[in-house]
Amino acid sequence: MIFPLIFAVAVLAVGCTRHDKDNPLPQKSANPPPSPPPPPPEPRNYRRLCLKDESCPWQERQAALLDYVGAVYGEPGKVNLGPKDGPFSLTPEEQSYVTEKFGRPEGAGQIFSFLDRSRNRFFKQLAFPADPQCLREAPRAPQQLVHPQLGSALIVHGYHGCGKNYAEQLSKTGMELSIGAEPQEWAFFLESYGVLDQRVKLEETELFTRIAKTLDIPLRNALPVRALSAEALQAAAKASKYSELDFAVAVLFQAVLGNLRAHRGGDPVALADGLAPEVAKELSQDAKSLRTAFDHYLQKYPDPIEAAIESDRRAKILAETSNQLSLKQLRSEVRKLASERPALKSLYMVGSMHQELIRQVYAAE
Repeated sequence: MIFPLIFAVAVLAVGCTRHDKDNPLPQKSANPPPSPPPPPPEPRNYRRLCLKDESCPWQERQAALLDYVGAVYGEPGKVNLGPKDGPFSLTPEEQSYVTEKFGRPEGAGQIFSFLDRSRNRFFKQLAFPADPQCLREAPRAPQQLVHPQLGSALIVHGYHGCGKNYAEQLSKTGMELSIGAEPQEWAFFLESYGVLDQRVKLEETELFTRIAKTLDIPLRNALPVRALSAEALQAAAKASKYSELDFAVAVLFQAVLGNLRAHRGGDPVALADGLAPEVAKELSQDAKSLRTAFDHYLQKYPDPIEAAIESDRRAKILAETSNQLSLKQLRSEVRKLASERPALKSLYMVGSMHQELIRQVYAAE
């Protein structure tokens, strides 16, 4: 009876041995298993005041700068600043877009060069025709004014169409960081805003309109009564030795001259033929009479320099007249905004001939 038991155990052992050989145990791999993927990067939260506050940690200040530049100078919709009351954050996708398009500042010493570079890229994207006059224009200094009831004013001024020159004045003041950090304190007054800006595209208007709309800053017209308007023309004619048609001729001459600067080799006669109807309509004049008067003007002032000096003289009278007509309306608008926004700060973008208007608004009454 012992033999069968031993035989059964032996068979069982053999069976187990054969099973182990047919199904070997898994061997350990020489290579460790791959690491799990890193978690996706988190948005970078920041306070808007860090745009100008040097005490903020650099990483937070850098996030504020990247978000501001992407929203203002980048393609619309690529970077979103979020609600005006916050919270503010820079997403990884936004950071990648801004860094690829504009680079990034790596320290406080690179902030202003980063802003300048981003602004220049914005102008390049506009691709407006270059005006040689802009290269000849001497650097201008921005002006700052203060009034006890109306708040403070920053005036950037110059030759229209020279957007980079206006931007350089903003850069000189260092105010752009303050505007971005506390937009609720600001209002922008742009010459001819809402009147000519839909028909005449100017770099400086595009720049300040983009900043204001991105930051939800109120936009107003800095010149309620334009120099190139029938109202200013009529008032200037009443107060001077020139007729309305005389002023219209000066406007047409400067329009022809501006086109010749932008497009060298153009035919002044053909330009006058094409521009006369537009100028006449703008100033409520007869196009045929204006074109005839323009020929008489060139006969009276055959020397181009003399013709330009005389047209400038008349244009200055128009500018001074529009300043006088605009003063009351502009001061009223500023006063209204100042009542709504304590410590109002106003930026004025105007042609150089209209600086005096802004100074009069902030003069003691």
